[in-house]
Amino acid sequence: MSRKSPERPDELLRRQLSARPQGTRCTLALDPDRLVELGPMLLDETGRTWEIVPYRGDDVATRRAWKRARSGSNPLLLVLTRPEGDDATLEASGIADLISRAEGSPIDLSTVGYFHSLFSRVNPPTPALIEHRHAFVERIDEIVKAYPRWKDRWGEPDTWTRGQFLAILVMARFPDWTLDDLWCDEESPWAFAAHAVGLLCHPCVVPADLPAVAEVIWESARHVRTSESVAWLSVPANDLDAFREEVAAFVVLRDLATSPASPHLDTLLGVKLPLTTFDPERLGELLPRITVAIKDSGRWTDLRRRAEPFLTLARLSKIADLLPSGPEAPARLLESESTSQTVCAFLIRQALLDRFHAKSESWPSWARKLDRHPSVERLRRGELTDSAERNCAALRAATTMLAMVEEALAEVVPDFSSAEQLLDWYVAHGRHLLEFHVAQAFALLESIDDPALHESAHTFIMRPSQGLRYRLRSYTDQLDRRLAGLIRGDTHAFQYGKRSALRIIPDLLRTGRRMVGKRVWILVMDGMRYDTWDAVIRPLLTEHFQVVSGLDRAYFSLLPSKTDIARRGLLAAAIGKDWKNYSGFPTKDERVLAARAVGVPKHEFDAKVRFVAEAETTDARAKMGYSPDDLRDVNVLIYPISDDLGHYHNDTLAALNEKVRSQLVSQQGVRGIIDDLRCRVQATDLVLITSDHGFQELFPEDGVTISAAKLYKQGKSEDDVAYRYLRFEVPADWGVGEFVVIPWEEQVSGKKQVTQFTLPVGATWYQREKGKPARFAHGGVSLAEMIIPGVLMQLIQQKAARVELLGLPTEFAVKEDEEETLTFEIINQGNVAAAYDLSVRSNLGQAILDRKGELAPGKREAFSCKVFGHFQADLNREPIREKTLTVLNVKLGHCGLDGKMFWPNYGRETVRVTVRPKPTKIDTDALKAFDEL
Repeated sequence: MSRKSPERPDELLRRQLSARPQGTRCTLALDPDRLVELGPMLLDETGRTWEIVPYRGDDVATRRAWKRARSGSNPLLLVLTRPEGDDATLEASGIADLISRAEGSPIDLSTVGYFHSLFSRVNPPTPALIEHRHAFVERIDEIVKAYPRWKDRWGEPDTWTRGQFLAILVMARFPDWTLDDLWCDEESPWAFAAHAVGLLCHPCVVPADLPAVAEVIWESARHVRTSESVAWLSVPANDLDAFREEVAAFVVLRDLATSPASPHLDTLLGVKLPLTTFDPERLGELLPRITVAIKDSGRWTDLRRRAEPFLTLARLSKIADLLPSGPEAPARLLESESTSQTVCAFLIRQALLDRFHAKSESWPSWARKLDRHPSVERLRRGELTDSAERNCAALRAATTMLAMVEEALAEVVPDFSSAEQLLDWYVAHGRHLLEFHVAQAFALLESIDDPALHESAHTFIMRPSQGLRYRLRSYTDQLDRRLAGLIRGDTHAFQYGKRSALRIIPDLLRTGRRMVGKRVWILVMDGMRYDTWDAVIRPLLTEHFQVVSGLDRAYFSLLPSKTDIARRGLLAAAIGKDWKNYSGFPTKDERVLAARAVGVPKHEFDAKVRFVAEAETTDARAKMGYSPDDLRDVNVLIYPISDDLGHYHNDTLAALNEKVRSQLVSQQGVRGIIDDLRCRVQATDLVLITSDHGFQELFPEDGVTISAAKLYKQGKSEDDVAYRYLRFEVPADWGVGEFVVIPWEEQVSGKKQVTQFTLPVGATWYQREKGKPARFAHGGVSLAEMIIPGVLMQLIQQKAARVELLGLPTEFAVKEDEEETLTFEIINQGNVAAAYDLSVRSNLGQAILDRKGELAPGKREAFSCKVFGHFQADLNREPIREKTLTVLNVKLGHCGLDGKMFWPNYGRETVRVTVRPKPTKIDTDALKAFDEL
């Protein structure tokens, strides 16, 4: 090359004009290919102004421009160029007299002339150079950068071939490509075809690039276009975009089956899809080798994504009978990374529709595993931008959620001897997430542009009385009634129970003198349901905070779970009759109540305690201050985001939780709650996170109208009627459904006041005679509104990964030839999310359980597996060890901080199994022969 920094044509013109002697009156420039944009004047590098006189085939116009320009004192630049769109020979004999006045040699701005100014010793392929002149000029900087890579293969030849020129042009278009990426000179036809298809399907290659890329492919090929093995690749330039989608789709579909479902599969695919740009049968026996070569080259993902637009729902429906069949085929395809997203989406969609339309009585076995695909986690993090991948991930997640819910509904609920036992089972088995999963699954399905799926999903999920959300409500109602029965047995014991909200501050802060010498933050997420905590808030918090000493438990809110009672009782660690200030007088001051609960003495109260309501607001943050000096020893922050949304939100539970998430994270320059906390909380501080209550979704058909006449007879008014409680005990003949009566005692004006609250159980809610319905409310007896978290956390100082077994019995008994269920949990005791691999094997080599997944920090997952009592005895009725179940080996591995799976000793446990043999039956008929003797 002649210069290190390439000149643009206009720069070349300015430089050569600057070299013209002073006093020059006229210079001629040749720009037949319109490489320079012409204005009325041009300033050269010396500051001299030139008057432009263009010639575009119109003699008269040029002479007029010449006459105007000659009237001034500036030198003239006569430029000969073609009109736009005219590539004919430039004829300028009509202004020969003007041309003759030019001084010095003409400035050559033709494409070839410009090329020689950069590559002075090279003869270019002129037709190709003229054809691609605009791309050559636009990419000249990239061409110069690509030239060393180009030269590594060919050196500096005197003459460039068309293929060499197009190669450097394409390399300039794609700076990350090497010549080996582009040059398709493989000897075998399948390797050549794989390389060519991979290039055409590259995600960076847009339709405008295809003709040049295709030309390079054939210029570099060692195979003749008409050769039988590669002729199918020879496609007209206008068909290249359609061709690459069709061939990608064909290769992807054919890869699904290890053996063709039909001897004429290629022909059937070509007809049914249909394929219009090539004949699939011409690939013949080369196809398997082409597929392997594409995968080996790392281009399979590009091919799969290129096929997505072509593999529409309509096309896949036409060839559904040609896809691999059999019970295991869908599972194999859905687990394979090489399967197209649209094919996966089609298979999942078909399973959804089969279940929605009752064509299948249950979900396929693979439905429960769909959310383990990496794309689902990326969907949750909002990282998916490709629409096909996002839709497929949404279908995966929605299907797993719906399958989990129906699986849970089918399981037998055990008996419970206490409310605490019910609480532990409910949370450990994920029952608190069922409503959220149904709402989220429906939201995910609605996010896909598929009206037919929307309609079917709406009928299956939302149809009154028969829809899944109504079946789920019936299920949760049964659980709520069990809870109500346990509460009625002793309401006093329930309110003061070991899992009552009254125990949160004593258990988590005061027990073991944990808070001595430490700053304390008490964060009350007002109205936060346990599913919101578990599915939304916990995963975000555990990115920066870790659970202290495993103190992460579910508690019951106080009853009635209305804010003024539930929150004050939580902060005071006492019920209403014991809400007192430092002087022993009744108070409802939450700051005083919290201070006394954590043990702050009266003389330190003002200096040590700060109470901030609506802590997510800018005003509240200003009140707290922004430096460590502004902090107090005890900081009580109330975040009413869930409660406010619950009262005024009129959308689904999934939409409500999404709004809660949006306030937790920073967005568009507005600091979110979590980032604000990270800026305030210090390394040794203790952070207690809890809620005062959850809320219940109110279905219209579950409302019970309380008539004004009945209220009047009881001496009550509509002010005594709330959606989830009544401020009096209802008469037995009112017919308001199942309820629990809770007495609430407070000191009012120095006198004891007891209010008998009537709380509806489960779905039932109360409607004033002329009142308006609501979407969500709280105060009654339901697990959804009563379960709250109590979690103690600190900032993460050092990351740790540790997943452990929890609740695994050391011994297990089962009857011979019968099944028993083994249940246990695993828990992430570390402070980072960790992938796990769990297996349960018997001494007989049976695979009892295999499960892989990922756990967020502090998160538990419950497992249950069926264990069959294999037993075989010898003649002495002694068990034969090789044929009798004696041991279950449980193995749990998890990823470390380096992302690699390892198998720690604490993840290996042995469960001794006792198989109780069947009673020995004596055949008494066989003894009759002795009687005859």
